[in-house]
Amino acid sequence: TYYASPGFYKEQLCLGGTCVTRTVLVPADDVYSREITGDYNVKAYGAVGNGSTDDATAIQAAIDACQTQVTSLSEAGTIFFPPGRYVVDSTITWKSCHLVGSMPNNSVRIFWGGSAGGTMFTKDAALPGGTSFGLMEGLNLRGDLGGGNEPATFIDLTAGSVDKFLQLSRVHFQSSSGDAIKVATWVNLHWTDLRWDNIGGYAIRLTPVLGQNLSTFSLDRFTYDHSRASGPANGFILVDNTVNSSNLGTFAIKNGRIEVNTAWTGDQAIFTVKKPNAGPNSRTVGLSLIGMTYQDNIAMASDVLAFQDTSGATTSCESLIILNSRFQGLSAVLGGDQDATSQVDLPTGAQFGEVIFCTGAPQYGLVQSTWRRALNNEYAIRVRVGADVDNRFAIRADGQHQWGDGTAAFDIGLFRSAANTLQLASGDKLHLQDELELDGDLNHDGTNVGFFGVAPAPRPSATDEIKSALALLGLLVDGSASPLNLDAGLLTAGGVVATTGAVEYADAPTLAASTTPSVTGGNLFLTANTASITDFTGEQNGQIIILLCEADTTTSLVDSTPLFLNGTFTCTADDTITLISNGTVWYEISRSTN
Repeated sequence: TYYASPGFYKEQLCLGGTCVTRTVLVPADDVYSREITGDYNVKAYGAVGNGSTDDATAIQAAIDACQTQVTSLSEAGTIFFPPGRYVVDSTITWKSCHLVGSMPNNSVRIFWGGSAGGTMFTKDAALPGGTSFGLMEGLNLRGDLGGGNEPATFIDLTAGSVDKFLQLSRVHFQSSSGDAIKVATWVNLHWTDLRWDNIGGYAIRLTPVLGQNLSTFSLDRFTYDHSRASGPANGFILVDNTVNSSNLGTFAIKNGRIEVNTAWTGDQAIFTVKKPNAGPNSRTVGLSLIGMTYQDNIAMASDVLAFQDTSGATTSCESLIILNSRFQGLSAVLGGDQDATSQVDLPTGAQFGEVIFCTGAPQYGLVQSTWRRALNNEYAIRVRVGADVDNRFAIRADGQHQWGDGTAAFDIGLFRSAANTLQLASGDKLHLQDELELDGDLNHDGTNVGFFGVAPAPRPSATDEIKSALALLGLLVDGSASPLNLDAGLLTAGGVVATTGAVEYADAPTLAASTTPSVTGGNLFLTANTASITDFTGEQNGQIIILLCEADTTTSLVDSTPLFLNGTFTCTADDTITLISNGTVWYEISRSTN
């Protein structure tokens, strides 16, 4: 057994039941003492793990010692972290060795103790074979030691290339002011069992270098929880392709849960691709979201995907698959139901190949497929159950909108026939089960007019009576008479008004208690005990009004423009006065004293 302090071994030798224990003193940095098991124990290099002592130098020494033994991809050693609370005040350079914690229960915690905005781990760019390899497993990287000194980044992998030999597994990231993980060039990355809590920037920021092609990135079994009370929080994964244009290969984001309890800012998307500000197009070969759960507890206007296009070139995704996933609290939904919904933020110029959404119970095999073709900008939605195809909707490159009834072909129903003209195909009907609300005019250019369930009828001729014409159009169920209610409006007749029955009048209204009361739509008004009326408003040219005083002895009319009277008029009980308007002023016709 090796004892790190002061640095000795105890060996026990037994023979025939007799045992002898001896102590062997060795230097604390003796290589042999750390290669018995093949591990480089950080405590053997002076790490304390007590939550306060700076262990950065000791951890770096263990990594450096491990690195000296690496000459090929098969010779990486293992840096072992016993349970403890390790503090690092400066950045650790991760070289091609495995960093492994003792248990998967967060018993190994590494706290950032340096200045706010620092970086906990960086990667050595100069490695054997020109690549990186190594495993980080079973560690809890934290920025919540206290004192407001959160690191900006936990792992910065932007130096050199990162490929399939560099693994992250069972790593927990908690409390950073910036992006938790940064990657530049990657090839076939497969990370599993990661967790992020209260990350200030992105959980993962991928910044591809110029010319990177067809790389694979896979993230499986992860949890992201954002509950920061303040500070930036831009989204989950960002592929920042704004500086260098690269073909991004494929992405697989699987079996994860994302929960947002305070608002994201910036991109506000689970997965964001930013295209170059200048230069050629940006091409993503494939993107899969499988078994995802997104829970937005504050109804933030977020997206599942955002492919941003800022310079006129094209950001494309040739294949997008979203299966067995649930997204709640999105700003909008494209495809799916509440148990399996998804949204694609598709800016101008962005293009998609086939897009598949799982929208129903998986045991029924119900899949909704949506795609946009890059060459002719066609867009279609289908539902497939097994080999059966149910066509639902399509937009053709020529602007035609098509609907399907479940057959193998779409029906052309609505299209743009000319500028500012939307036209139904011949033989198709527009059927509304609710109201049709128009903000402008409704124009009918045909010869027949009909209502649903009523045979189309010809336009009424100029000589048809109103009742007959309305019955012909289906507006009247029968020919019985009904009142014409103008709701206090005016009925203007250009010719003789003829009636075959009695003319009924509504009760006379009472004038408003004003010196300029309105007489709109009426002829007979009761006075309202108002002295010194100087004008009547709301009049029409030729309108005649009669004022009835009844028991009123107060109301009076002033003989002055715009009232031309035969002297001042003051009510006594049951008096009347009759006036006519030319649309501007009033003239007295007569008055009576009763």
